[in-house]
Amino acid sequence: MIDILLATYNGEKYIDTQISSIVNQTYTDWKLYIHDDGSTDSTVEKIKHWHSLDSRIIFIEDGIVFREPGRHFFHLMKYSTSDFICFADQDDLWFENKLSVMYEHIDKISLQPELVICSCYLWNLDEYSVVPKIDFSCAHNLYEFLFLNGGLQGCAMLFNAALRSVVFEHDLSYLYMHDYLISLVAFTFGSVIYIDKKLFLYRQHEYNTSVHLQESRNNYIWQVMKNTDVPIVYAPAYKTVKSFFGAYAHKMTKEKACIYRQYLAFPSMNIIKRFFSIIFSKFSIGKNGHTKLVLKLFVRSFWRETYE
Repeated sequence: MIDILLATYNGEKYIDTQISSIVNQTYTDWKLYIHDDGSTDSTVEKIKHWHSLDSRIIFIEDGIVFREPGRHFFHLMKYSTSDFICFADQDDLWFENKLSVMYEHIDKISLQPELVICSCYLWNLDEYSVVPKIDFSCAHNLYEFLFLNGGLQGCAMLFNAALRSVVFEHDLSYLYMHDYLISLVAFTFGSVIYIDKKLFLYRQHEYNTSVHLQESRNNYIWQVMKNTDVPIVYAPAYKTVKSFFGAYAHKMTKEKACIYRQYLAFPSMNIIKRFFSIIFSKFSIGKNGHTKLVLKLFVRSFWRETYE
């Protein structure tokens, strides 16, 4: 069985479409857990309507409000008991085979944390258009992952109970986003598998809580020069890594712990030491993104608390 975790907040425009796409999945052995974050529109009424139509939909009414998506989804995970777990954003639309395809690709008997990631189409709400190719900057190890800042896309994930168990071993002193924590656990203690299939529409609009995805371009110099206000290291992501390392360092391999220490040391370096440390390292922005990371040192600020 798959537990689907849906965190909602003022999503009356989108929630019917998303829940309908979940109900119509070809894979039917699922439970949908929904928790609302204090919506002031008709979101809750819509959720209760769907709950009355399908017994697999469970609406959690505990009165807890977060106003923070990372902690909100983390709270929802505490209700999950199934062997496999995935997140759902309130404003996306799943293709009917999303769960079945992802379930086919995950190891059913693995006792190690495992994370499966699919791809998507970018759905522009204002322009009513679909972008056929998205730049996910796929990472395949810690060196390639840490400088991505945002983690892997939560709505594209399916992970196993072993990964969930590691997540709940320690409470982090700081948490940026739920999917960033899931990504850190997978790259540190397990494995990440990418599916080259687009299985949902990722709706992009002004109220998205995550950083907007970028349309893919072949020229990485163009990618570096665009969005120069985006820092090399985003402070909330860095603080989550530091908190995660502090909590889990004791169970990491020496190699993984060394990678974390190298990454965490960068903000304290001067620009010259930072340049040579990166150029002679394996750090990269996703797969084959080492040169991109080096170029960013010259055109972007290294550290910023927020995106402008």
